[in-house]
Amino acid sequence: MNIAGRSEERLHAFLSGPRVPYRIETGICGQAPSDYPEIVEFLVENGIDSISLNSDVIGRMKQVVAKGEEKYGKQLSRALPNP
Repeated sequence: MNIAGRSEERLHAFLSGPRVPYRIETGICGQAPSDYPEIVEFLVENGIDSISLNSDVIGRMKQVVAKGEEKYGKQLSRALPNP
């Protein structure tokens, strides 16, 4: 699958690299999470710890995160402020 011009394999490699055995928290920032809800869902599915977003999309992406948490049993929204 191709997510916003990035292969799923590359994103998965980023999220499952050396951080896993050492329990290193992983976050991501940049424009892509703000523009592509499918990237946010993918990140939640794969255990991202934090996502930086543009302020104008926090409410919308908070809903995407909540749905992803429910679907994948993850918990990220505790770190998202209310818009």
